[in-house]
Amino acid sequence: MDNSLQVNFDPTFIEEAVFLLMRTKQGDKLYRDFCNEKEEIYQENISSDERDNAFKSLYEKYFRALGLEVFFKNICKDSPHLYKPEIQVVVKRVWQRKHEEAELYVQPHQKTVYLGILVRRVLDLAFLESFLRHELTRISDMLALDFQYSPHPVLGGKNEIEDNLIRDRFRLLWDTYIDARLRGKGYTTIRSEIEQTREINEKFFFLHPSECKEIIEKLNDCKDLTQIDLLRRAGDPRSVKILGEGGLRCPLCDFTSFNPIEHWDAETLPVVDEIKKDYPYWEPGQGICPQCFDLYSLKIKAEV
Repeated sequence: MDNSLQVNFDPTFIEEAVFLLMRTKQGDKLYRDFCNEKEEIYQENISSDERDNAFKSLYEKYFRALGLEVFFKNICKDSPHLYKPEIQVVVKRVWQRKHEEAELYVQPHQKTVYLGILVRRVLDLAFLESFLRHELTRISDMLALDFQYSPHPVLGGKNEIEDNLIRDRFRLLWDTYIDARLRGKGYTTIRSEIEQTREINEKFFFLHPSECKEIIEKLNDCKDLTQIDLLRRAGDPRSVKILGEGGLRCPLCDFTSFNPIEHWDAETLPVVDEIKKDYPYWEPGQGICPQCFDLYSLKIKAEV
């Protein structure tokens, strides 16, 4: 075991993990030894602090005996970017699935990787291994100079809604790129290639199928992509085009619109004339968002 790899465990994670696994080993010698040592601590005439430390040492001992410490460290060993004196890995317990993830905290002289895990995952080590490898690959990308990771990248959206959509698509592309590399090394991933391909096609519905295929092939090639590469592909090309050109931008207010006014009839033609007073070069074929349409409709009524 390489001493330069620092992996620490939250005591509550250790205790609950041992408790859960020991329930599956009732009748085994390891289980009997654990129970006997636990009972001896209860019977010792020691202070409460000494008893707490004794139980802490007991759970740490059987955490190692159950192979859990080696399990975590062996997976972390496959992430060479963690082998630095200023980096430590901390495994902590979380209570909800949505909080299961790896987080990187950077301080002037210390970088800490927090692995938030539901303790019940120790009952399914195959799933836990796939989860850890995925999350640690994400952390490795953050630490790798070639990936050019920034915690606050420029997303390129015109507003918060657009930024959230880009962020969501970026996360999908990054997850797919991570899993493609893991599968290339022979590891099992939580999500299959088919599932991720389907989701990319759904979330990039605005692209031609051939363009989606090109993105998927690029991710599966496992070449050295950067954060910027993934962000560029996460953008929506419609966001820079006006409505009449098949884009999403209103040519008047420049806001995104998913429900433009497309049909002009005799009743709506007066609105066209009103718009042209402010935008003489605008034509109905360029499109307009419902908000601008309503605004100029109200201006007509106010003039009557």
